Amino acid sequence: MSVQKHEASSGGARITGLKDSNGDDSGALMLRGVLGEAAKTAKSASGWGVVNVYSNIKSGTSTAAVGVNGNLFAIANDTSVKAIINAYD
Repeated sequence: MSVQKHEASSGGARITGLKDSNGDDSGALMLRGVLGEAAKTAKSASGWGVVNVYSNIKSGTSTAAVGVNGNLFAIANDTSVKAIINAYD
């Protein structure tokens, strides 16, 4: 596993999972949350999951929500984006 600065001048974090070929053909990087109680079932803005990913924009000394239609999360195959979740509301 490696954790690096994403950009030398502006920072950010890049977490890379490295796995050789001597095992299952999956699982180079896994994110796992284990909750000690029943998970929420709400399908609304308060419907947090067992694992949560936050996207924010810096606002002064704090953070703010990403603006309307800003890309919150992207999934890529190498360098080609295949799916985007955006701030649609």
